[in-house]
Amino acid sequence: MCEEDALSALETGADIIGISNHGGRVLDSTPGVADVLPNIVKAIRNTKKGKKVVITADGGVRTGFDVVKMLALGADHVLTGRPIVREAVPHGAEGVRSLIDYMRSDIEKAMIMTSCNTLEDINSDILYDI
Repeated sequence: MCEEDALSALETGADIIGISNHGGRVLDSTPGVADVLPNIVKAIRNTKKGKKVVITADGGVRTGFDVVKMLALGADHVLTGRPIVREAVPHGAEGVRSLIDYMRSDIEKAMIMTSCNTLEDINSDILYDI
């Protein structure tokens, strides 16, 4: 989960680079994906091939608002696992559908509040740095 690893993957011919903390809850002092994503994206995009590679982000994504944040930080695609599993186990496919609908609603709300008409409009300008 660093620039060097991403660039190494790019050099080996990767078309997709996944930025993930791989269940970071196991180690309490590792950075979150959102903390490292902007620097990794910048390092990748500053290479010739990096303009074409797909960057996925996975880690700490629980809501549609989290999806928008990851997109704003530079991810092309956002993955979520734990919330899906937590709905699938007790509620099956209907629970997963309900969660996806809820996340979609969050994404739509965030886009309205940040004046983003399309997913492509989402960028770091919508974020507030504390």
